[in-house]
Amino acid sequence: SPGAGPDRLEPSGLLSITLDGKDTSFLEWVGAVTPALARPGGAMHEVAASPLISEVRVGRSVRALCLRLHGAALAADVSAGDASLALVVGGADVRIVPIERSWLGVGTIIEAAIPVDRIGITDGEIAFAIQVRDRSEAVLETVPHGRYWTVAIPDSPLIGADWQA
Repeated sequence: SPGAGPDRLEPSGLLSITLDGKDTSFLEWVGAVTPALARPGGAMHEVAASPLISEVRVGRSVRALCLRLHGAALAADVSAGDASLALVVGGADVRIVPIERSWLGVGTIIEAAIPVDRIGITDGEIAFAIQVRDRSEAVLETVPHGRYWTVAIPDSPLIGADWQA
């Protein structure tokens, strides 16, 4: 599991996404951040396997942590049931939260809206990593490797809380 300190992500504003697995609109992910994936280095590792996740966008909505995942074969593998996704939640007690199919939109990309109440947020922020697992639950890939990303989760139940005229 990830062990080094977290990288703080600061998405601007709250997202309202459509879980359809498509580039629905440019505006859908405005305000999300694209963090570094922090893969292990070394020439042999790069030759051995291509990454399943090539890009991640992270945002938040009023009640969910929002993820957008790109990868050449990732969406097809998840759609076929050959792979699943899990959130590794950091903190004093590291927990694995399987990302339920009902929280996903799978198409050419994967969009996820993971309900904050299912993650178990207590202090207004979450330290997390994303895992890709095979049918037997073996971990195929974790991003970021050896670290966590940290993002604040808004307290306000009001959708327009971050909106200004």
